[in-house]
Amino acid sequence: MTVDGVAVARGERARLRADVLRLGALLGWAPRDVVAFGEALTLRPWRRCSPAELATIRDEYLALIGAIRARAGRARAPTAGDSPRGRARTTPPDQRRAGAAAAQRAVG
Repeated sequence: MTVDGVAVARGERARLRADVLRLGALLGWAPRDVVAFGEALTLRPWRRCSPAELATIRDEYLALIGAIRARAGRARAPTAGDSPRGRARTTPPDQRRAGAAAAQRAVG
């Protein structure tokens, strides 16, 4: 690999690490928890993860976010027994908006 190739690989790893940390933060995870999840998933230390392994970790976070969004969509879907105003919510509206916007940016 040339010197330029090494720089490109390092840049790709840095970008993927940043993506993984950002996606974990969208789920409310601390950076140390994001790293621990990645290490458990790949069975490698965080610093030694290859771009392919980091992409796998990223894809797992995207799958988690997608599952949460799908579940949230099902939870909001009205059923025959619901009142016209919908189901009661336990999360304050400002937190719901912030979480939904963050998940939308991550996936879409």
